[in-house]
Amino acid sequence: MASKCGVTGASRRVLELDLVLDQVAGNAQSSLGADRIRALEPSSDVEEAERRHDAVEQARDFAAARGFVALAAASPIDAELAAVATAGVVLEPAALQRVAATARVCTELRQHYRADTERWPALAALVGQAPSLRPLCDQIDRLIDPEGQIRDDASPELRRVRRQVQGRRVDLRHRLEKLTRDPDLGDVLQDALVTERGGRMVVPVRSSQRDRLPGVVHDASSSGQTIFVEPLDVLDDQNRIAELVAAERAEVRRLLTEASAHVGAARDALIVAEATVAAADALQATARYAESECAVRPQWAASGLRLRGARHPLLASSSVVPLDLEIPAGIGALVITGPNTGGKTVALKTIGLLAAMAQSGLPVPATEARLVIFPRIHADIGDEQSVTANLSTFSGHLRHIVDFVGDCPVGSLVLLDELGTGTDPAEGAALGIALVEHFLQAGAMVVVSTHHDALKSFAHRRDDVLNAAMEFDSETLAPTYRVRLGRPGRSNALEIAARHGVDATLIERAKGLLTSGAVQLDAVIRDLESDTRAIERERDELAAQRALLAEERARLERLDGERVKAQHAFERDADEAVKRAVETLRRRGEGKLAELETGSEVGSERARADRRARWAASAGQLHAEARRSVRESLSGQRRTAAPASTELERDLGALKRGETVRVAPFDLGGAVLRAWAPDTDDASAIEVGVGGKRLVVRRDQITREPQVRKRRRPRSPTYHRRPDVGAEIDLHGKRVEEAIAEVERYLDDAVLAGLPEVRLIHGFGKLRLRDAIHRYLGGRPDVVRFATADPMSGGGGVTLVRLED
Repeated sequence: MASKCGVTGASRRVLELDLVLDQVAGNAQSSLGADRIRALEPSSDVEEAERRHDAVEQARDFAAARGFVALAAASPIDAELAAVATAGVVLEPAALQRVAATARVCTELRQHYRADTERWPALAALVGQAPSLRPLCDQIDRLIDPEGQIRDDASPELRRVRRQVQGRRVDLRHRLEKLTRDPDLGDVLQDALVTERGGRMVVPVRSSQRDRLPGVVHDASSSGQTIFVEPLDVLDDQNRIAELVAAERAEVRRLLTEASAHVGAARDALIVAEATVAAADALQATARYAESECAVRPQWAASGLRLRGARHPLLASSSVVPLDLEIPAGIGALVITGPNTGGKTVALKTIGLLAAMAQSGLPVPATEARLVIFPRIHADIGDEQSVTANLSTFSGHLRHIVDFVGDCPVGSLVLLDELGTGTDPAEGAALGIALVEHFLQAGAMVVVSTHHDALKSFAHRRDDVLNAAMEFDSETLAPTYRVRLGRPGRSNALEIAARHGVDATLIERAKGLLTSGAVQLDAVIRDLESDTRAIERERDELAAQRALLAEERARLERLDGERVKAQHAFERDADEAVKRAVETLRRRGEGKLAELETGSEVGSERARADRRARWAASAGQLHAEARRSVRESLSGQRRTAAPASTELERDLGALKRGETVRVAPFDLGGAVLRAWAPDTDDASAIEVGVGGKRLVVRRDQITREPQVRKRRRPRSPTYHRRPDVGAEIDLHGKRVEEAIAEVERYLDDAVLAGLPEVRLIHGFGKLRLRDAIHRYLGGRPDVVRFATADPMSGGGGVTLVRLED
């Protein structure tokens, strides 16, 4: 038996697992499959969880290859199977049809899932124990027609009896219809028609004329004016029909009894068939759900947790910011902080729900999921305040947490929302820390959300506890719903209050009431957030440059391939041209030689000498023509293979270090660092400084930019090195033009002072000043390189400049 993962009723409710199971069950074709899905329980056995996921994965693959198997005709047959276990019980035709439909679906399912046992072994194993029930299905089909009626040809006896009944009824109706047309009975009969009462044919007679038509009265109208009489003349015939009808009923019951006995004999096989169909329908429903949600199969890990692109399946995908979260191995607790409505609660629910789904055998809505098999999943999320139960918010949380403390085996998952809320902040924070310590000592993975600074500090001090923040855009004062690991978050309560219209004087008063520790912690977190954003912007810029470089590299490789092809074509065509010229020369030479030999046999010695002279001149001319042909062919091929090299050299000429150029692939300006590129065999390569980065490009990728002669400050002939030049300059508060002028003067002095490296302090701001300074530095020939400082030295607010020795 599979080991269940303990998810208590309260935890199951707050994680909304049953709502997700209802969502999956909605994809089932039958109530059998839907009920099977709703009964799913998370398993703490990794092998059992893997078997479930194997089956779902193969069901998805099978559906993609062959489509879904039709299972809608199947229905629960528990009641029918329980009935046939009791002696003497006879199933009605409708019940037999339900049994046959479910058995038929199972039989067809066996054929589909056994089609390729190597490709879909889990599906083949699913139907491996299900027997073929086709004989039973065929027997019930021969007995009952699609409308649920016993067929006339179900047995020879039934066919004979029904034919006799039909024949006698036709004859009897004709006799009674003839009676209704008798002129003598015109004033006796209420209507000239034949009807039935209690299975007997009768005619309507006026009550006042009762004595004129002897017979048996079977019924009367509501007004009493008409009675329905079976004439004595047809009494014996109707009795015979009644006997035949009774014989028909007896035969039908015999046939139903026989079919019911066969169902009873196949009861065990039918139980297996019903379970097989239910399991297959649940698998197909899960596969449909997984496809519609773009869900993935989870991977299992011994410790840690990673979710990429994870979504809460009950939230509309268009309004959900996917959750990216990783708890590294060795981290036992994660403390998530940040503003209200920032997504902390949704993050906790998503973690717990996806873990429960994965252990239930359901693919999870994410792009990647690496999870641990948890023996228990405990979740205290939301407000449990109840007036009727005399529970405060704090008491409501404690009621669940007490249960968690008493049932927390090693490896459990504990999710605690707003830990320490609802009571005195100092005491609530202290209790929260104690609880986290207890669960860590018990070997559980703990994820908590809180506003308490004490818990943030606790997480910072512990190596096995990690801080995380729900990101908040300080400019728009709106949450981004992204988790940032490694640093605590700010509640931003005062900023949010100001945004909602709280008077500025109240906001300032509140800031004044904050403790110095809280103010300092908030400032540290604010600086961390600012540095993080700056680093991320730089990372994005680097990623964009990297993408451009990759694109340019691919283009260069493509061009190089084309160049190699052109070179090969050139060599091939040149060889052909030489061969053609040589062959022409050979043929014409042979002709001249033959002419010479023929002429040598006749004529004078002088005539033969003249012919040899003419032939020699002709051969020389022919040789010159051949050489010219080869040269023209080769030069044409060279022009085709490399048409732009001469023009390029003519356009660029000799490049000098520091010369301003524009790099075409990036449409960026830069300065020549070297008119050649180290570590490359390409003679056309050149090294250019662009935005503080060194790029190696080909000469045909750059163009000269108009050279603007810089106006240098007049210098005194007696100006000497300044030993008092500092190693840094502070540019805070300067306008761009003013700052650039100061940087120019400062760098001139720094070069004269022989400083190898200086710091330009410009701050973060909106980065306009930093970008302008970087553009200026990229054009200075005496700047070897420059880059933003590391976070411990000022980060994006400081630029380090290396000067030429």
